[in-house]
Amino acid sequence: MTAESADLPQFLKVDFENETITRAMGGEGKQVTDIERMERVDGKLILQGAEDGVENVRDGLGWTFAISEETGKAILTASGEQAAFVVFGACLPF
Repeated sequence: MTAESADLPQFLKVDFENETITRAMGGEGKQVTDIERMERVDGKLILQGAEDGVENVRDGLGWTFAISEETGKAILTASGEQAAFVVFGACLPF
């Protein structure tokens, strides 16, 4: 499965002040996810949350987004009852 086939955006905007993550550009589906926990650990910024998914479907999952404060490299992991995802990327300040 590719990011495109799963309707995952290529770019995300992390709003630390409002504790949300949104698609940086267009796209369909849910546009905002809440950051439920933020913590700095060993030079990494760890963001965590959970999503219910589609109403009346058992597709909820929990996610963790780990961002290196030194390099900006990032790893997003998400898992639910019957699925798991690992996404590698990088962050840019703007």
